[in-house]
Amino acid sequence: MMAQFLLQRLVDPITRNWFIHLSGSVGRLALGMISSVLLARAMGPEIFGVYVLLGSTGSIMGAAANMGLARAGVKQVAAIWENDPDTARQRGRVFFVLQVVGATAILLIILSFTPFVADDLLQVDRILFVLLAIGVLATVLSGTMNSLLQATGQFGRLSLNLLLNSGLTSLLAILLFWRGQLNLINALLILGVVTSLVSFTAGYLFLPQTMKFDRQPLAWQAEGRALFRLSRWFWLSSLFTILATRTDIILVSRLLDNSTAGFYGLAANLTAKADLINHSLYAVLLPAAAAIGHRDRLRPYVTQALRRSMLVCLGLLLLLTLAQPLIIFLYGQDYAAAVPFFRWLLVLVMFDIFTTPLLLLAFPFERPQLLTLNDALRLAIFVPLVFWFLPGYEAMGVIIAKFVSQIMAIGFTLALLWHKRPQVADLN
Repeated sequence: MMAQFLLQRLVDPITRNWFIHLSGSVGRLALGMISSVLLARAMGPEIFGVYVLLGSTGSIMGAAANMGLARAGVKQVAAIWENDPDTARQRGRVFFVLQVVGATAILLIILSFTPFVADDLLQVDRILFVLLAIGVLATVLSGTMNSLLQATGQFGRLSLNLLLNSGLTSLLAILLFWRGQLNLINALLILGVVTSLVSFTAGYLFLPQTMKFDRQPLAWQAEGRALFRLSRWFWLSSLFTILATRTDIILVSRLLDNSTAGFYGLAANLTAKADLINHSLYAVLLPAAAAIGHRDRLRPYVTQALRRSMLVCLGLLLLLTLAQPLIIFLYGQDYAAAVPFFRWLLVLVMFDIFTTPLLLLAFPFERPQLLTLNDALRLAIFVPLVFWFLPGYEAMGVIIAKFVSQIMAIGFTLALLWHKRPQVADLN
């Protein structure tokens, strides 16, 4: 009876697409655990901390190189895909070219500061930073195809492509571990660059035939201007989001000892894998939120979204309970100190799962700047709180700062959205 009730209440088109995408995310989570375990065991806490530091830096570089075009491209293509696939294809081509050219230019600018970033800020070898930048560009290429699959509603193919990337990464990690060659350079070059390029190629092959690129002239001025007009807010939002969620790892790595940085890095790495569930929810809800056309559709959207969030969090509560035995079994007793960090960071993921669908209402309200404001507030509150709590609580102080900044910023942003709601009749 309970199963029938859940199916009747939850199985709508959005939920079906989410289950498809979620199945891929769960598969990616399982495959990602393989490479994570092998990397942690092969490197040890201190070197693994460096690897996580490079990963966080790469995320920040990726957000800068993305320029917000991925989210803007999804919205622009999804808005007309069903009714006008030819124009949607042209928008997809413009998005792809602008994304690749823009990302390449920005990464070249970042590389010009290699001596400062690698030697002074990160304190790593320069070759590692160069390989990291190449990997970021490959990831951007792969991301363009995933964005087009998302915009056209091809969630099954999107999940398959993401699973392909994770599966190939795990396979290569196993081979490198077996040969005793799973080091920082091979992790960045083989597990980062090679897998992303394979994912890019597969993603293009998975595109619907009507979305495959052609040689027709493009409306660069009109479509490009529309993309950049929307993407500027997404760009700022992404930068603030990444800085707010990744700055903690950089601060812990620079201000605390290497072992603590490795423990915190493992907890953050595991939390990022669990956050794949939230990303799958976001991927499905973004086109749905963008397509809301009238205020009457808001209540069903919010109700279904909250039910899905409750279902996901029930599963994460089980993971929260089993965190200690799982981490010790998979990573060894050396990483036991990562358990409390992981548990509290996982609670933050659950909080995001409930609030993400509500924040996406900024899209149909045509107020993407509110997302930028939310992320800017998180960062502005987080950084001073870190330096306030870090001396007395060390790494746990960073987590406290994340809690406080996230709750305050999201609360303020949702209050603004609620204030705007009565003034909106037609959203488009």
